[in-house]
Amino acid sequence: MSQQTYYTVVTNLGASLLAQAAALGVQVKFSYMAVGDANGTLPKPAVTQTALLNEKRRGAINSIHIDPQNPKQIIIEQVIPPEEGGWDIREIGVFDDKGNLIAVGNCPPSYKPVLSEGSGRTQIINVVIIVDNASSVELKIDASTVLATRKYVDNVIAEHEKSTDHPDASISEKGFVQLNSAINSTAENQAATPKAVKIAYDLASTAKTIAETDASTTVKGQVQLSSSIDSNAENQAATPNAINILKNMINNITSGVYVGEIRFLPFRSAELPAGWYFANGDKYSTTSPVGLALKSLSDNFKLDWGITESSEQINLPTFFYSDGRGFMIRAVNGIDRQVGTIQNDMIRNIIGKFYSDAGLSVVTNDNGVFSSIANSSVRINSAVNLGNRTIVFDASTVVPTGNENVSLNIGMTAAIYLGV
Repeated sequence: MSQQTYYTVVTNLGASLLAQAAALGVQVKFSYMAVGDANGTLPKPAVTQTALLNEKRRGAINSIHIDPQNPKQIIIEQVIPPEEGGWDIREIGVFDDKGNLIAVGNCPPSYKPVLSEGSGRTQIINVVIIVDNASSVELKIDASTVLATRKYVDNVIAEHEKSTDHPDASISEKGFVQLNSAINSTAENQAATPKAVKIAYDLASTAKTIAETDASTTVKGQVQLSSSIDSNAENQAATPNAINILKNMINNITSGVYVGEIRFLPFRSAELPAGWYFANGDKYSTTSPVGLALKSLSDNFKLDWGITESSEQINLPTFFYSDGRGFMIRAVNGIDRQVGTIQNDMIRNIIGKFYSDAGLSVVTNDNGVFSSIANSSVRINSAVNLGNRTIVFDASTVVPTGNENVSLNIGMTAAIYLGV
């Protein structure tokens, strides 16, 4: 080595760090390369050095790799760009990530021009270090801090072009990907562009604004549904059920049947035609179709026919008295009596007469609902017998009787039409 003019040596500090790394199973990270002019004279690299004689530039290492022809040789490269220079290069140093001088070498003097001088070039510095155990050296560089030489780029492209492993990216594998600005695509092998993201964001922002706004006749927004058919609200939307109720009402008007109409029908209560309901006072949920139809009736109608709401339920009108007897229909004048009012049962007065003698022992001329039955007699003397009689009132001797007052009738089912 002493006969060589240009050479590189590992410093004592560098040798110690490499030995320690090998023993502990760790690595020394080669991070920087420095160049200097050695104060104008050709230096002789010494193992005792801890710095260059006159450092001019220090920068990140561009590449580091093991020589494929010699596994103990590590080749380190640095690129000096055209805009840096104005000095000679005579000495070179390799430093670890902590700034320790690992290796130092010299080279033939080479002036590095700078562009401002009217000439410039990219200078590539290569250093070869021989180590006992290359695994003690970390062969990684920071790609964000180095320059790539044209040759390096050409080599990488050439190797890539020779490769046949050019897969397309997917949701399970890395690979090449095509960009896409569509926002309605279902593709899973493409990537969205910022434009697509912006469009989607704007749409989402608009949707969020609408979602947080109540709808009106002039502004889009959230809307509450309503099955009411007598509301004046302008910030709600009608449900299909409300439309169906109105449709049935219209159909009923054209067919002569109205919601709320009460009739006596010749069908059993379980076999009533569609839209008709047995008027027996049954309760329904206020949100059910029947409940909504009952709620749509006028307040006077509901008052007259005892239709009330309680605990979110509403009842049908009833044609039955509390003891189960069914009501008969009678016209009212709307003054003394209103529709839906109940008139209790009564009968016309029944009149009859009977006559008796002064001693009440003889009843004569009994008629109508009266009759007499002779009881035992008491003899007062040989000439007079005093007796008594039972006087009987029996309407059945005059008119047909039963458990209640009824007129001649035929059974029908009381029903109310709701159209649902």
